[in-house]
Amino acid sequence: MNDIDILIASDDKGGAMRLTNQTESSRNGSLVLSIKDEEVSGDFGPTDMIDFSSVGGGLLPAEDIISGWLQTGVRQPEELEAGRLFLHQRS
Repeated sequence: MNDIDILIASDDKGGAMRLTNQTESSRNGSLVLSIKDEEVSGDFGPTDMIDFSSVGGGLLPAEDIISGWLQTGVRQPEELEAGRLFLHQRS
């Protein structure tokens, strides 16, 4: 698999959410949803639950974030493929 590092979202405080295989948590090139923010931080697989309670949310599976991202806006072919690959890693 090629190197993948796609920005999913960012904020004006330097927080970022990326779909990537460029972290230490990415085993054998597998994709993770990498979140770096003051409130929520970590690398997550599709079935991992992410706790957004510190920002007024609740628990949300990483796969729901990527599914929503794929369905909103216009996505480039490489973004669509990366999203599908991430979702197919469920086990």
